[in-house]
Amino acid sequence: MAATQKPGRDGVKYWRAVDAIEALGSASLAEVEEWDLSHHPHDPLGNARADLELFTVNSPSRVHYNYSRTNWRSDQDHPHDRLFKLVDPGPPRRTRYVLFNPADHGHVALQKGGDGKWKVLPLVIHDQGQVEADAQAGAFAAPVDSDHDARVWAMRAVAQRRGGNPPINQSSEK
Repeated sequence: MAATQKPGRDGVKYWRAVDAIEALGSASLAEVEEWDLSHHPHDPLGNARADLELFTVNSPSRVHYNYSRTNWRSDQDHPHDRLFKLVDPGPPRRTRYVLFNPADHGHVALQKGGDGKWKVLPLVIHDQGQVEADAQAGAFAAPVDSDHDARVWAMRAVAQRRGGNPPINQSSEK
């Protein structure tokens, strides 16, 4: 296992497309390929476009890269819901990929139309859903600089997974 490998990825190459976007913040297909080649010169991605589309919540073609998945809603915390595609129609047409942030991009679902083509449909986020998306986006933004910070971060993660609120500081309750 490589020292830089992230948990749950089992050395699978297609995760490197996400790693590139995490490192670059925003990138085109060519920039992802260039990043991958510079970090893995002897083992480049076979099809960077397919790898990017697999992780892109608003890409209708992603259904062709994961046949076992049946629920294509981005609000279900699927591990492959990681990227969002921004398209500038141009001319020339330019496509960039960024990390998916529900607070900024909203949630989407892919649905097969009557013509057999997959379509991206925005999901309506009610007030509670927007608050949750905002909270998730900001929950882990602060750096972990101490053991105390690490414990707080871990408790927030547990609370969000279980759908509860993080513990309240006892000194602030009256």
